[in-house]
Amino acid sequence: MKNFYFNIALPLPIRKTFQYSYSEKIKKGSRVFVPFGSRKLVGIVIEEVKEDKSIETKNIIALLDNLPSFSSKAFECIIWASKYYHHPIGEVFHSFLPNHLRKNNLHKDYAVSDNDYSIIGEKPKLTDEQNNALKIYKNSSDFKVNVINGVTGSGKTEIYLRIIEKNLEEDKSTLLLVPEINLIPQLIKVFSERFGGNIGVYHSKQTPIQKYKTWQASANGNIKIIIGTRSSVMLPFKKIGSIIVDEEHDESYKQNEGFRYSARDLAIKRAQVENVPIILGSATPSITTIDNIAKNKFIELVLKKRFDGSNPPKILLYDSNKTKINNGISEELLELIKETIAQGKQVLIFNNRRGYAPFYQCLECDWIASCNSCETNLVYHDDLKRLVCHRCESKYGIPDNCPSCSKSSLNISGVGTQRIEKYLQEEVKEAQIFRIDYDTTRKKDAIDDLITEINKDEAAILIGTQMLSKGHDFPNVALSIILNIDTLINNPDFNTAEKLSQLMVQVSGRVGRSRNIKDGKVIIQTRYPNDKNLLNLRDGNYMKVAKGIINDRKNLNQPPYTASAIILATSPKKESNIAYLNEARQYFDNLKLETIYGPMPSQVSKLKGRYKHLIYIQFSSRSQLHKEINKFLLISEKWSTLKKVKAMIDIDPNNFY
Repeated sequence: MKNFYFNIALPLPIRKTFQYSYSEKIKKGSRVFVPFGSRKLVGIVIEEVKEDKSIETKNIIALLDNLPSFSSKAFECIIWASKYYHHPIGEVFHSFLPNHLRKNNLHKDYAVSDNDYSIIGEKPKLTDEQNNALKIYKNSSDFKVNVINGVTGSGKTEIYLRIIEKNLEEDKSTLLLVPEINLIPQLIKVFSERFGGNIGVYHSKQTPIQKYKTWQASANGNIKIIIGTRSSVMLPFKKIGSIIVDEEHDESYKQNEGFRYSARDLAIKRAQVENVPIILGSATPSITTIDNIAKNKFIELVLKKRFDGSNPPKILLYDSNKTKINNGISEELLELIKETIAQGKQVLIFNNRRGYAPFYQCLECDWIASCNSCETNLVYHDDLKRLVCHRCESKYGIPDNCPSCSKSSLNISGVGTQRIEKYLQEEVKEAQIFRIDYDTTRKKDAIDDLITEINKDEAAILIGTQMLSKGHDFPNVALSIILNIDTLINNPDFNTAEKLSQLMVQVSGRVGRSRNIKDGKVIIQTRYPNDKNLLNLRDGNYMKVAKGIINDRKNLNQPPYTASAIILATSPKKESNIAYLNEARQYFDNLKLETIYGPMPSQVSKLKGRYKHLIYIQFSSRSQLHKEINKFLLISEKWSTLKKVKAMIDIDPNNFY
């Protein structure tokens, strides 16, 4: 009997495929079950090849797919992603399979009735800006990158709805990517009220069966509207019409563990391969996106005004050096909070530190409680009466005496969301207080329930972390106070100014989102009131700030005007990381780079028992960067220092970890 031979990608940290044989032809993108050493693994067929008689070829145990799990176009995108991000091909394929298909399972049939999508909700009249944006979009059915650059509250979601409507009329599907799971419930509500039918959902908190049902229903076309986070970018579609990436600037689209890819950039590649338009939406487009608009690679659709005609809030800087601060809030701002509540309005307080206090320390010897596994400061949680590591979630008891000097001079310092909540419960007793952070939104539907309560138009104080800045609609918020941004101002990452500006504008955008709020205010409490970027942000003009950042990036030869990568090493021993990265540094020092830093510890220098170090490199062109990294990977795989570390490549990094 004739055998056929195939290269198979396996979910292993190995940059190669493996040859296996089978008695029948198999289409690329199909799953197979194969022996590998003492194990049996699910792999993906990459290509049919001629037999290589120089190696021992094992037989495929079973073919698991009647039809390939990955279509030819999705397959092409994943091959591209593996090469672009320099990540082992088997792990890349594996990352985009639902859990059910990662195992030795055949496809199951789950009955999902066809959806009769129809317009059941009222369609609001579009503004002139929205109409113009849709006209530009509808002029192209082929691949184009359209950027909706719209201020918060300008009606980007309504444009998404009209695009989906057009796709449904043509019997096509739409994929909407969002950066955070917590944004999905609000969008499901809006989309269901407009279209009826099932809205597909795909994210990491679903059960394996829930994810597989969405995968299958998307593949057969029973569900034509999918809302998902990063991993949904490679969902199968019977006939896709367009891809939408909401809040395209958000750094949550970048996976910073394992396969380090940008879902936004991979979505653009997917749209190109599928030859469909893609829409990137944001009130604060990334610097990379703005650069691509300037180069005429992307089409800009501008929405300068809010949909309901309301005015954007005033942004004020408050110098915290000149006043008494109590539990993170100045006396003057406390009075302003009380005045706003007395008017029946809501106050939003942004503080990007959860827990009660971020430091537990000794006043005698300056000892600070830190995690044994992560070497990061432990955070005191008042509700648990415990110290918690926010990296690995390990919990520790509270010592009676300092472990370093044995004295009892232990104290908390710093302000987290719990501390602000407790303080304001005493100071503003007449107000409802809602805390929105990781701790209060872990349970299923928790964020949806909180937002429902908040939007009952009652006077309330909302206290939260970055969750509050991302796309939520709070129509009764008249005042926003932004705390604890000084650590971000001093962050060493090259894109600190971009992150700071985006965060400030996004938080500001939660204020005054209805005509009932005529004098919305945003107050930034800071020790650096003369910071250049904060001063530029006072008029709320993000593009003005972005242009200044672009000029700085050009002058300093920083991305996107150079191509960058991080070579990351992790191991239980610092010395192993340094030895490997020193060898890598020596290799790159012999090349013509724009910039090289390191070896140096990551910002989080130890995580779950492993030390993290890196070198950061920049080349003048992307092609040169990829060429040299390919050479480096071939050479370095022979180094003895590599055997003692886990090494990874991060292309287009957005932080130093």
